[in-house]
Parts: sequence; C-alpha cells; structure tokens
Amino acid sequence: MRSSRIFFVFAGLALAALTNVASAQTGIIYWKQTQSFPNPSNHYKYPIQRTSAQFQTFPNETGNPSTLSTYPGGRQFLSDFTLDPALYGTIPGTNLPMTVGLLLPENPNADGVLLTLFGVFGGAEFQDRADYRWASNNSDAFISFQSLDPFANVRRVYRYNGSKAALFSPTFVPFDETDILPAPPPGPRLVLVTSFSADSFTNDWNSAGNRLMFSTPAPFGFLTRIRNTVASTTTTVNNPAVSGFSLRNPVFSPTNPNLAYAVAETPGGLRGLASFNISTNAFTWLLMEGGAGTARIWNFTSPQVKPDGTALAFTMNRYAKIGTKTGPAPSLVTIPATGGTPTVLWTQGLNLGTNPFEVTTWVNGP
Repeated sequence: MRSSRIFFVFAGLALAALTNVASAQTGIIYWKQTQSFPNPSNHYKYPIQRTSAQFQTFPNETGNPSTLSTYPGGRQFLSDFTLDPALYGTIPGTNLPMTVGLLLPENPNADGVLLTLFGVFGGAEFQDRADYRWASNNSDAFISFQSLDPFANVRRVYRYNGSKAALFSPTFVPFDETDILPAPPPGPRLVLVTSFSADSFTNDWNSAGNRLMFSTPAPFGFLTRIRNTVASTTTTVNNPAVSGFSLRNPVFSPTNPNLAYAVAETPGGLRGLASFNISTNAFTWLLMEGGAGTARIWNFTSPQVKPDGTALAFTMNRYAKIGTKTGPAPSLVTIPATGGTPTVLWTQGLNLGTNPFEVTTWVNGP
C-alpha cells in the first residue's frame, strides 16, 4: 500500500490559452481544481516557462504540498484517502466513511506512503477529515493532523516533529492514537496539541510553530481561535457577532507569526481578501469583490502567501476574452500583501461563473 498509483489514475484536462498579463513573480505556485467526492482533483503548478501545467491527479481531499522538493518523488502532498464503507464500515455512531492519511509524491512514477491508520483495526479514534498541515516556516519542520473521537464528539490535533526521512523508510509504521503513549527514548512519536469540538477544523500554524489557528461554525460565519502551545491556552481572536466580519480558512504569513490572511465576509454581503493581526485584532480589507459589467471580480478563494511574505496568490472569477468570446473565467492571480490591483497569471477558460480552483501553496523553486 505504498504506491500512489494504487489509488488513482492519471487524467488529462485541456487548458485554455493564457490571457492577460504574464507575471515576474518568483517561485512556484501550486493550485488545484477541486471536485465533488469521490472524483479526484487535478493539480497544477505555475510558472513552468511562464505557463501553468497539470502534473498530477490526487484524491479529492489533498492539501498543501511540502515546501521542500528533496523527498523521494519530489514535493509531498498530504491527502485523505477514503476507504470503501462496504469493506471497512463507517465511523461508529455516524454515517461517515473512514479515511487514512497518505503522503503522495509530485512525481507520478514514485511511491506514496501510508501515513496514518486511525481506527481501521480498532480503537476509539478515527479519521474522516484530517486537515493535514505542513509547518508554515518554509522548512517542513513538522506535520500535523486531526482525528475524530465519535464517542466524546471531539477532534484531537496531533503533531509529528520527528525525522521526515523516517517516513520513507521501509520499516515505517503508520501513525495511530497509540503513538502518544509513553515509549522508550526518544519517546512517543506524536504530540497531542489540543482537542476541540467535532464541528471545528484546523486552519494553519504560524511561522514560529507555537500558534495553531482553527475555526468553529458560528450563527454567522466562523469563530476563529488560537491554541497557544507554549502557554497551553486557547483564545478566541475573532467572533463575527462582535467584530462584524468572519474569516474563512485563514492562513498565516510565513514571515510574521501574528499576521493572517483570509477571505472575509460580513452579514451585509461584503466579501473580499483581508489581513488580520491575531495579537492586535487589526483588520484591513485588501481587495473587495464587486464591480460592474466586465469589470466585475468575484468568487475569491482562500489565499496562500509568498515565502517572503510580500504577496498573496489566490483564484477568482473575472470577465475575460478567449478567442472571440467574452465571459466569466476562473483566474489565478496575485496581489501585494498590503493590497492592490490583481495581476493575472493564468486564465483557465470560460465557464458559467463558478470557481472550482484554489491555490494550495507558494514555494521557492524549483
């Protein structure tokens, strides 16, 4: 069960011709086309000779790739793989299928790694939406993920701080809930970071690796909370009922441990990209959705931050002319981290105004 090729087949997707302005941005931006389960997601990277190219098809729930490309098979993508309920059943007390965690390589000819195995062969914890995360410090210092305890109705966040090379060893044993139990030196393989309600989910780690941001559904939008791993405290940093805005899937800056970026929304219908300081609660709109006619921009997705912290990459809908036709088109764009006019890197083709694309990371190349 170590080969990524067991789980999916490589699929092609025709790309539209590049429209608008090419960019001088440095590094590589990874982005994906999200699909409805159980369909896989198509993954792309930009720039490759100033173009965007599909390089893999991964299971639907596949998150951000590693920063480093020095692993076997290149950068590694953290993924939930859904097990067939007809063979493995569902999570007790729910109708949720069980998942296992995979490390999937960018190179389609390289082997993947079975990373987690919670509850499949017994136990009180399972996985259905693990929200895998690499560290946000541009060096892959750790990996975190969450489990579900359906009996206590909580999720638990675990963190692996050990050697990444050990994950690719033929003797590696997948993680499960027993890996936090006392063990001979060097001790347990996993660290329990925190627990939160089953409807909550992980957002991101700050660049210092000592703050975990997570969200919980609220009457409007989401409560945004921070787990301080040094002080062992949990603090609500944004409550939409108090602030008047909600943050959707916020991500931290890789250079400022207190600064986050997100798609922000208000009960009155305002929507756009914003920055938010978790220390001062300072909130700033960076780019608003809206506009009239062919100047309209909308359907922003959650941004990812350039490794030096100076720019954001995200996708949105805009009107574009491709060939002789003009219409709504999902586009990969960047803006300065302080706000400004979007620079269009790539246009994916005309559609009916939906945006099934999102950026997964921005890394230094190659």
